[in-house]
Amino acid sequence: MFAVALVIAVLATTSGSIAHAEEPPIVVAPGDHGGVFGHPTVDLGAHLPGRPGQPDSISESQGGSTASCLYDQVSDTPPPGYEGPWEPGMQAGHQVGSSLGPGVDWGSCQVGWVVNRTEPNTPGPSAAVLAQQAYRQLVLPLPVPRHSPDLRLADGRPATVVGEHTWLWTEPVAWSPQRKRLDVGPVWAEVIATPVAMEFTPGDGSQAIRCAGPGTAFDRVRFGVHAASPDCDYVYQRSSFGKPDDQVTAEYAITWQVTWTGSTGAAPAGGTLAPLTSRATARFAVAEIQALRAG
Repeated sequence: MFAVALVIAVLATTSGSIAHAEEPPIVVAPGDHGGVFGHPTVDLGAHLPGRPGQPDSISESQGGSTASCLYDQVSDTPPPGYEGPWEPGMQAGHQVGSSLGPGVDWGSCQVGWVVNRTEPNTPGPSAAVLAQQAYRQLVLPLPVPRHSPDLRLADGRPATVVGEHTWLWTEPVAWSPQRKRLDVGPVWAEVIATPVAMEFTPGDGSQAIRCAGPGTAFDRVRFGVHAASPDCDYVYQRSSFGKPDDQVTAEYAITWQVTWTGSTGAAPAGGTLAPLTSRATARFAVAEIQALRAG
C-alpha cells in the first residue's frame, strides 16, 4: 500500500507481454438471503465493497473521491521494460483494474504496471484496512450435502421418503474455522471465519430450517431406522412428482461468523465483520415407499 506521488506507465510495447493473474473463483456470499455482496456493516473506515478471492485492493484518492485499485503484484524493484530513474522509496505495482468495475476512469487504476514513489514518513495501511482486504480475499469451503434416507429409484436417481425423518448433514471438511492474514511491516490483521449454523431449504416450497451445527451422520445401529436426527432433519409431506425431473433442488447453506484480530504496530486491534454464507445444492426425488428398491 502506498500513496501515489508519481505514476509512470511502462512502455506499451512491453506491457502487452505481462500476463495478468486470473481471479480465483468466488465461492462465498454475504449473509443476506439474496446473495448480493454489500458493504460490511462494521465501520472500519472502508469506502468500497469488494468480492472475496480478488487480489489486493489499494485505496487511492482522485479528485476528492476514493478509488480502489486492484493489484496482483507489488515489487520494490523496477518492472520489466522500465527505463526511468529508480530511486529509494519507489515501488512497482501491477494493476488489474478497479474494484468499481469496468468503464470507471480513476486515473491511476488503469490495467498494467505503474511506478509509484512514497513520500518520506507516509503512513502505511491501518490494521482495519488490512482486515477489510483479508476479508475480501477469504475463500470458504462449500457445504458437502448429505442426507438419509439416501435410496435409489428404479432409474438410479437418489431419493428420500415421504413422511420419514430425513437426516441432513455436511461433511466435517466443510465445518472448520478459516483464516486469512495480511502483514505490512509491523501492522497486521487476521480474519477468522467460524461456522455457526447451517440452513436447509428443502426445495418443496417450504421455508428453510436452521440447524445449530453441521448435522449428524445417520447411524442405523445407534439410532434406529425411523428415528429423528438429534439436531438437523426435515420431514417431506408430499412426493416430488410434477417437479422438474420429479426431483427437488435442496440447498445447504453454512453461515460463518467473521471476526478479526491484529496490531497497529503499537497496540492490539480487532473487530467484527459482516457474516458470510457458503452454499451448495443437492437434487433428489421425494418418493412414496413402494417406488423404491434396495440400492
